[in-house]
Amino acid sequence: SRVDTCFTPEAEVIGSDRNVLLVDQAVSLVRMSLERMTPNMEGMMSVDIESLILMLTTYLSKMSRTIPILRTRNKACQLLETLMSRTNVVAFRQEIKFRNKVLELVVDWTSDFGRAEGERPDELRDKLSRDLDIACMKAIVALLYQLPLQPDMAMLGEGGNATLSDAKANLFYRYFSFLTKVMNRCRVLDSIDRTTQSGKPSRSLHDLLQRSRDSVRDLGPLRDAAVLAMSHLLSANIESGLKYSLSMGYDEDPKTRTAFMHVLTNILNQGTEFNELAADAIQERYAKLIDLLVEPTFAIVLSLCDAVPAAEMNDLAQLLLNIFETRGCTLAFLVIAMDREVARTHAAANLFRGNSMVTKITTLYFK
Repeated sequence: SRVDTCFTPEAEVIGSDRNVLLVDQAVSLVRMSLERMTPNMEGMMSVDIESLILMLTTYLSKMSRTIPILRTRNKACQLLETLMSRTNVVAFRQEIKFRNKVLELVVDWTSDFGRAEGERPDELRDKLSRDLDIACMKAIVALLYQLPLQPDMAMLGEGGNATLSDAKANLFYRYFSFLTKVMNRCRVLDSIDRTTQSGKPSRSLHDLLQRSRDSVRDLGPLRDAAVLAMSHLLSANIESGLKYSLSMGYDEDPKTRTAFMHVLTNILNQGTEFNELAADAIQERYAKLIDLLVEPTFAIVLSLCDAVPAAEMNDLAQLLLNIFETRGCTLAFLVIAMDREVARTHAAANLFRGNSMVTKITTLYFK
């Protein structure tokens, strides 16, 4: 794609005005294409949309908070909202990994993380930052919906000292702390309301309060989105996050407790199953995945066998054989796979002579 010309071979951004304009136009074009996409548009279905959007968001993340970049980040957030609303027509390749990576980038765009130290006050920049905060939070809500957190392997620490469960809990805490900080920032609205309602303020105080409310009017939608984002975060990661979020229900501040009740209500409305807290939750999830692999036609496995790169054939063959052995369906698979191999072979002399997955699994099975 043309977008990759915005990076050096070392994956550093080339921050020219031309590239900034190219990324801005690419974001708008991709969003427009997604809005017009239908299930029968095979050309768009084959586009690696994940790599393209990840490249665009990475470029924007590595650029400083200039006026054009703030505007394009806002557009990118709208693109992500559109993308997550079109999952029925978008062919994802690694959806969970993609959403986790983009979520990490978008969180850093908010003013809670992204504002540079010593950044000069500017009316236009402040307005764009407020607009971007809301756009980011809406994108975060969309990305977090039913998203199991997937920590980067680097979070496991050197030598694998941290477990996957620990890394996931740390990642949950990072997002939980961020959303809590956003909700705390929105408390100024409640303070203004209480002052306005406590008696009859003087005209000058009334005008001051009104100007204060006008300057923070964006905090209402921001707070609502933060509550919904936290609901999605906890609902999809209840086994990692319940221990952190329960403290909100016992906080001394009534507004914090109220926010927790909103979160809990949203979770219950979404139908979160608390049996995921069982110790064997992960095993149950993997068992469901294995059930798909060993269904009677072995359609998914046969597709994997056709698509696997030659360098990974040995590892996949051993893995599949282990799965088949635990479910007692090795012979059933071999019969179907061999029938398929025979049907595809045009000369008897070439039967089972190729370097195929069937021959590799059969060899491993009879060892």
